[in-house]
Amino acid sequence: MNNNKCKVGKGIDIIRQGIGAVTIGKSAVEAINSARSVEASKRVRAVNPKDLLPQQGLVTGEVEGAPPVDAGKQGKHQEGHRNNEQSTEDKSTWIDGENGVADTQEAWEKGDWVRGREGTVKEYESDKVVGSDGITTEIVVHIDGKGNIHGYPKIPKK
Repeated sequence: MNNNKCKVGKGIDIIRQGIGAVTIGKSAVEAINSARSVEASKRVRAVNPKDLLPQQGLVTGEVEGAPPVDAGKQGKHQEGHRNNEQSTEDKSTWIDGENGVADTQEAWEKGDWVRGREGTVKEYESDKVVGSDGITTEIVVHIDGKGNIHGYPKIPKK
């Protein structure tokens, strides 16, 4: 009978080792799945605040946890950007020709949902002047169906 108990004990050890292998397998699957997002992140270009944004594609101001910014939509709010110059409507723009990418990402992370537009639009009081009007400190951020964001200073319409 002691021999059986010993064999059962070894069986439990083998099962435990198998469970350990499942954990390792799960880690491998997670690594494979995250490789897709790593590949996608290679398409996101890091930019500095004064950089003129590309016409299209995704950019980041490297704000941790924030989604990428749609450069084309963001460009509509950057003075000197082709998408801003082509726009037929008067768009609010970032101060001193800045692109507002990092400010937009920070606003997304720290902002509050706009009532009635939860899930798509946030607003954030930055406590610093961000608008080309020299006084605006509030930022509006939209997220699209692909999970990309764009933002602009909430300059009051005249």
